[in-house]
Amino acid sequence: MSRLKVLFTLVSSMGLAVAADTTPAGTAPVQTNAVAVFISQRMFLDEALQVVTRRLEARGYRPVLVARDTGLAIGMDQTVVRPGLMLGECRSENFAALIIINGSGIATYWQDTVIHAKCREFAAAGRVIGGIGIATICLARAGVLRGHKATILPDRHAVRELLVGGARYWPNPVVTDRNIVTAADSQHIRRFMDVLVRLLDTRNRSRQDTGRLTSGAGHW
Repeated sequence: MSRLKVLFTLVSSMGLAVAADTTPAGTAPVQTNAVAVFISQRMFLDEALQVVTRRLEARGYRPVLVARDTGLAIGMDQTVVRPGLMLGECRSENFAALIIINGSGIATYWQDTVIHAKCREFAAAGRVIGGIGIATICLARAGVLRGHKATILPDRHAVRELLVGGARYWPNPVVTDRNIVTAADSQHIRRFMDVLVRLLDTRNRSRQDTGRLTSGAGHW
């Protein structure tokens, strides 16, 4: 039995928790370059975290590590980090995006009501949301993928999670649909980050253009 199948057997047997449709409203203004990067307290994927944080920093964004608590978090390759913010204290108005890092430890959060609530909060605020590999199941179970195209590794258990969550499975390495970016697995993490950062950059430019038009409205 594969590792992924074991994860589904142990975790998914506890039931699905698919929420109601939460189409991004896009009404809350973004005034920050901070990006919330959620990791599991144990067994997050070290390489994915490194690539995500480095790519964000290289483009002028500030990654903030978020976890269930601020105790030490340990990766699959024994990387040790201390999250800067508890998940319960993570507010969408303080961040431009939420990225959920994969790794075998994320399976314990597939049915976590707190991460589900945060996904819905960020989606309702129109923030950019990213899911990598099986971390995307958190988004599906939160209900934020309903009506969206999304990808995940081509495993029938994983694909079924997306479909049950109302997503339209798209068998591409990286898929973008409105404010949500998903990657099939970590093999495509760099492409995933290129797409996600471009989306953030586009939104920033749009906000700046709107601000200039607003400030100059009295001269027309």
